[in-house]
Amino acid sequence: MRKSISLICLLGIFYSCSPTRFVVNRMVPTFNEVMQAAYEMNDPLIMKEGLPSNIILLEGLSHISPHNSQLLTLTAQAYCSYALGFIEDTNPERAKKLYMRGRNYAIRALKENKKFRKTLEKEKDWRKAVAVLDEDDVPALFWTGNCWAGWLNLSKKDPKALFDIPNVLAIMERVKKLNDKYFYGGPHLFFALYYAGLPALMGGGPQKAKEEFEKVFEITKGKFLLAKAFYARFYAALIKDEALFDKTIEEVLSTPSDIDPELTLMNEIAKMKARLYKQQKRDLF
Repeated sequence: MRKSISLICLLGIFYSCSPTRFVVNRMVPTFNEVMQAAYEMNDPLIMKEGLPSNIILLEGLSHISPHNSQLLTLTAQAYCSYALGFIEDTNPERAKKLYMRGRNYAIRALKENKKFRKTLEKEKDWRKAVAVLDEDDVPALFWTGNCWAGWLNLSKKDPKALFDIPNVLAIMERVKKLNDKYFYGGPHLFFALYYAGLPALMGGGPQKAKEEFEKVFEITKGKFLLAKAFYARFYAALIKDEALFDKTIEEVLSTPSDIDPELTLMNEIAKMKARLYKQQKRDLF
């Protein structure tokens, strides 16, 4: 038995075989379940205070098992969720760093796909590289795009950031094609926000934004309150419809957060943002 284990480690030397890494890899499904359980919590303060410790844990585990794409993706998701839910509204500069760190972990996960890695290295073209990915790669692909988009949204004054937009679009278009329902219609929500910030003459505009928002509402049966909060802030405010803004904000605030248990935490975050947008109404209109 001892010889068999040694042989396995020798055969797996390129994967840095170790008992610790083996245990970490076996635990990844559990970490994923823990993440899902966190989304069912109804106290965002607990998550705000506890998530940094979990991120440190995930960072450490990713160091132990640096080629586990699922673990790398979970780390990216944790960074992105923390930045969006608790940091960007009060400390955008810090949020930018968190988004970028999350993006880098997600890209590492993508590069575990050899075909993707070789295509990106050879072609230097994200559109060509993501074209080789399939539905199994959607989680890493989505969190790459989501984290990157979060950073871009907070970097609008940086001219260099404009050069990253085509890459993010290529990523999210691929996610949308492979699985447009992923993470509660996340690809559609991305494009809703993208079109809302882009003039109609440049291919965006309120009509396109509304269509994408409505697809999110359809996929989630209106239970994903964060999409509704964003609908008020980025669509109703864009078309200067105060009645729609007020109605949507109140709908977010009055709807039980656990209308879908899996969305409880995200819906609590939506309420936090809705209250913030309500306070900002004068500036928005």
